Amino acid sequence: MPCRAVQVANSLIVGGPVGREDLEALLNDQACLEAFKDYALKNRLLLHALDVLLDWAGRLGLEAPRGLVEERAGLEKQYTPVPRLIVEVSGILEDAGVEHAVIKSIRPYRSTTVDIDVFVAGGREGFVRAYEALRRAGFRLFAAGPESATLETGYGVNLDLYVEVAASRIRYCPRRVLEENLVKVWYGGGRVWALAPELEFLLIAGHSLFKEHMFTLSDHLMLRDRLAASGPRPVAEAALAHGCTPHLLHAARMMRLARTRLDTVFPMKVGVGQLVAGLASMGLRSPWAREGYLLQLGYMLRPSRTREVLEYLVEHAVRETY
Repeated sequence: MPCRAVQVANSLIVGGPVGREDLEALLNDQACLEAFKDYALKNRLLLHALDVLLDWAGRLGLEAPRGLVEERAGLEKQYTPVPRLIVEVSGILEDAGVEHAVIKSIRPYRSTTVDIDVFVAGGREGFVRAYEALRRAGFRLFAAGPESATLETGYGVNLDLYVEVAASRIRYCPRRVLEENLVKVWYGGGRVWALAPELEFLLIAGHSLFKEHMFTLSDHLMLRDRLAASGPRPVAEAALAHGCTPHLLHAARMMRLARTRLDTVFPMKVGVGQLVAGLASMGLRSPWAREGYLLQLGYMLRPSRTREVLEYLVEHAVRETY
C-alpha cells in the first residue's frame, strides 16, 4: 500500500503518533487516500477513520480534499438514526417485559453499521415475545432461523435477534451467564439494556475468534472500550469462571499487535490451529460448549447441511473482511 497508508491508518485509528509529512502525503495523493479508505472500510470503521483524519488535518493546518469532507457528510447522514434506533428497540422490548441486551452494537465511535444485534433472555419464550413486540411496533420480518430472526427497521439497518450466541450451533458464550449480567447504560440520548462490560468483552472476542475467524480494528476499539469500563481483573475472572480463556487469549494477542506493531495489516485472520485449540479448550472446560458441539453434529447428519457448513468455512477462509 503506497504512502505508508497502513501505518498512518493504524496510528490514527488506534491512537498512535501521526507525522505531519505522512499525513500531508496521504491527503495529497489520491491513490494513497483511496487505499486508506479501503483499509478503513475493511476494518468496519470508515466514518470513524474519516473523523480522525479530518480532525488531525485541522489540528495541523492541512487542507483536506473537498470530496473527503463531502464523503464524511454522506456517511454522517447514514449514521444519524442508528443510536436513536437502538434506544427505541431497547425501549420497545423493555415495555413488553422482555429481558435483553444490545450486543456488539454500542460502539465508542461513530459507526455506519448495517445491523443491530440483540440477545434475548428467557430462551424460546423470550425470543417469541421479543419478535411479537417488534412486529407490533412495525418492524418487518426479513429472515428467520431456529434461534434467530432478522427484521427490517426501515432505516437501512437490520435488527438481528438471538436466543443463543453461537456460530451455527456452536455456542461461544454461555446463555445463562449472559442472562444474569444485564445492565443499563446511557447511549444515544437514552437508557439501553446491554451486557456487563466484562461479559461483552468476552462476547466480542469470541465472535471474532469463533464466528468471523478474523480480527478487525473495529474489534480492537470495542474491546479497548469494554476493558476500560470493567478493568482487566473482572475480564480475567469472568474468562476463567465461564470457560472463555480462548476468547481472552485471542483478544490479548490481537490488541497487543494493534497497539505495538503499527505496520500490522488488519483484518487479521485466525489460524486453523488457533481455532481448533480454542474449540478444544471450551469443550474440555464447559458443559454448555459441549452441548453446542453435540447440536452441531446432529445438525450435520444430513449431507446437505454438512455441505452448507463446509461452504461457510471455505467462504470465511477466503474473504478479506465481513
